[in-house]
Amino acid sequence: MNINSMNIKPLCVLSLAEKAGILGHILIYRSWGQKTKDLILSYVEERMKPGDVLELDFEGVSYCDSVFLDEIVLGVQLVILKKQDNIMYLSNINSSIEESLRHVISWRKDAKVQKITVLFYQGGRFNYMGHLEPMASRVFEIVSIKGKITARELSDMLGTAIYNASALLKKLYDNRLVMRREFSDSTGLSHQYILPRKRIKQTEA
Repeated sequence: MNINSMNIKPLCVLSLAEKAGILGHILIYRSWGQKTKDLILSYVEERMKPGDVLELDFEGVSYCDSVFLDEIVLGVQLVILKKQDNIMYLSNINSSIEESLRHVISWRKDAKVQKITVLFYQGGRFNYMGHLEPMASRVFEIVSIKGKITARELSDMLGTAIYNASALLKKLYDNRLVMRREFSDSTGLSHQYILPRKRIKQTEA
């Protein structure tokens, strides 16, 4: 797939909640989250193509409780994880939303249900919430600085074997913290691991 084909598909959480009949900037209750999630998943299935990036924009939302976020963030991420060529990130999350989301991610870990990591954009850079092994976390830091990298480039930076570098990058890909694109060079078929670019403002629905 062409690296330049990555398209950002932004959705405004506040507008979606309003479409679901939920008014106000405080979003709580699992039932509210389920209604909003249904709209998001409908969009994902009907309008997202391979290579598209889903941005959930929380602008205007002052607070979400953990069960609402469990539905619209983690519930949607579980669907994204099943798709090979899509990724999701959050934007415009305030400190209270971040705290609620970290709480529900931590709960999933303690409850021994499927662990989920979530990509978000804050303070001019991409970061993640959730559990990664220390070395994978270090590799994410490298990718977040460079924007894109191959296993060979990472291998040279870390002084490790290419198969180790490739395994670390695949962990990020499997958690949908990066996207992966195939390309051909003098060594044959290779993969490049990429963070999405930040969208220029303009949010759908």
